[in-house]
Amino acid sequence: MAADVKFGRIELRRDTRQVFLDGKPAPVGGRAFDLLARLLADPDEVVTKAQLMDAVWPGLAVVENNLNAQVKALRQALGEKAILTVPGRGYRLGPLSLDGEAAPERANDRASIAILSFDNMSGDSEQAYFVDGIAEEILTALAAFKQLQVIARNSSFAFKNRPTDVREVGRRLGVRYVLEGSVRRTAGRVRITAQLIETEKGAHLWAERFESALADVFDLQDEITARVVAAIEPAIHREEIELARRKRPENLVAYDFFLRALPTSTQ
Repeated sequence: MAADVKFGRIELRRDTRQVFLDGKPAPVGGRAFDLLARLLADPDEVVTKAQLMDAVWPGLAVVENNLNAQVKALRQALGEKAILTVPGRGYRLGPLSLDGEAAPERANDRASIAILSFDNMSGDSEQAYFVDGIAEEILTALAAFKQLQVIARNSSFAFKNRPTDVREVGRRLGVRYVLEGSVRRTAGRVRITAQLIETEKGAHLWAERFESALADVFDLQDEITARVVAAIEPAIHREEIELARRKRPENLVAYDFFLRALPTSTQ
């Protein structure tokens, strides 16, 4: 018999086909159990509807409403954020953590980003206001871009002074990208580093170092913010294009019609 599976607050026991939430039995039926088991097999991935149907109803022809009913049953038993819908792709587990927090569901296809509080490298705790101000100015500037969904300061700054894997941040906040950095201010000069990271794989997309004389704090913040925004928005745009290119059609019938129409569209 395969081993039991734990994911944050959820525990799945295969021998008795039971599901526990925070150590207490959750009312999950047989089909919903199989659905959850399939999602737990790839807890950090999106599982397509076809994959779920094959796992829950192997060899049977079922309608999508059957799948929707089991997803609804799991949400009723484990919480609305336990199973997240990824539009046009399928479902994934909501990252239920040990402290009971769940990542918000992405409401649309806009690129989502969290600006973390920058690290204070100056060795002077009184410089915290300046460090936080840099990150907050960047956050405010990025929020002006309609194609970006920027997580609020209270949520992203909750990770301040905590050693955190950006992939965990991505799961907890439901974002695709994270901007983090550090600030060192000494002897009338300031050095700031910033890096843009894709949260699913933890890959660095862009990084830069800024250094200048500290003549005026606010002018320097404006200058750095403008340069970061100018660099980060195209980097995100390029990554979103590559992400779209990697997507594969799920409806082969529609794709077949698309291929048939190509000769006509090029005439």
